[in-house]
Amino acid sequence: MHSKLTEHIAQLFDPSDVRLFVVQDADGILSAEEPSAALIERGITLIPLGSSLDLRHIYESRYREHLAETRLAVVSRTGFCTVPLEILSRAHRIELSLASLFPHLDVATLRSLPYAVLSRLYDARGGGELTDLSRRETLRLVAEKGYDIAAGSASTDASLYEALLHIHLSPQVLPEAVADYIVGVWRTNSTWEAVPLERLVRSRTAFLEYLQQHWNAWIVSLLDGHVVGGIADATLTAAYGKTASGSSIRV
Repeated sequence: MHSKLTEHIAQLFDPSDVRLFVVQDADGILSAEEPSAALIERGITLIPLGSSLDLRHIYESRYREHLAETRLAVVSRTGFCTVPLEILSRAHRIELSLASLFPHLDVATLRSLPYAVLSRLYDARGGGELTDLSRRETLRLVAEKGYDIAAGSASTDASLYEALLHIHLSPQVLPEAVADYIVGVWRTNSTWEAVPLERLVRSRTAFLEYLQQHWNAWIVSLLDGHVVGGIADATLTAAYGKTASGSSIRV
């Protein structure tokens, strides 16, 4: 079963009497496996536009005389103007872009996301009036709806560890901008000032080592009576040092 985003894209190709499409896909949406597979299931052959000469040769030698038996979509990353006029004049044009699919979000942020995350964002669209979101607001939405991380809700050591575990157990790697946003939110909690959050968010190895170190310190504390103060305990942070760099996203 395809996502709602894929179904929406596939519906753009619904006119069954159209045999030839030209798609302007500057963001490379159709290069993702799910939407391209959905179009192939509908009997549409995708041809990525390389050079106009190569496209003209492929079209003339393989498809021109057989359009009645096939459906063809020429996909251009550089716009309609790069498609040979004799093909463009016969085709149904489709403009596909992140800006048209997510008109209220920051497109530059969306370009760094995998298709699976874009699908979750599309599913999470609310009804009613929508306002344009800033880059920071888009990053918050991406973190919460795309990666299921409500950075602002982490206020205790337990909830911080839970969020970090979620990050590193997920098959989706956080884009740099999303990681920056999350670290920036957590940096506003003075309790975690000494915690090397940048490394714990970006490196699974660093996080697991830190978690193991915390576990070892807790075991030792049972024997010698030393109380481990939490994720920011000096016995834990000393091995990593206090991170001086901050987030590039203002919170």
